[in-house]
Amino acid sequence: MSFEAVAWALEAPVGGTQKVVLIGIASHADKFGDNAWPSIDTLAGYAHVTTRAVQMAINDLVKVGLLFKAVNEGGTRQTPGHMRPNLYRVNMAFKVA
Repeated sequence: MSFEAVAWALEAPVGGTQKVVLIGIASHADKFGDNAWPSIDTLAGYAHVTTRAVQMAINDLVKVGLLFKAVNEGGTRQTPGHMRPNLYRVNMAFKVA
C-alpha cells in the first residue's frame, strides 16, 4: 500500500465512483503509483457499484490522464498469460490543485 499514491488520489479532480476507484487502485500501488493490479471485482466492492460501473470509471480516468492501463500485464511470473490481470499506474505527475 502506498500512502503517497493514496494521498495524491484523494486530491485528484474527480468525484463519485471515479474517485473511489482511483483511490482503490492507488491503495494497491507502490509509492510511485506503479504496479497495481486489483481486480475489477475488488474495486467494485470498494465502491459498492457494479463491475460495469468500475470499467466505465477506469475508462474515464484513462481518458483524462489520471490513470494508465496495460491490458493483461499484471500478476506474477507464475500467473498464466491468459489469466493475467490488467496493470494500472496512477499518473502522479498529473498536477492536482
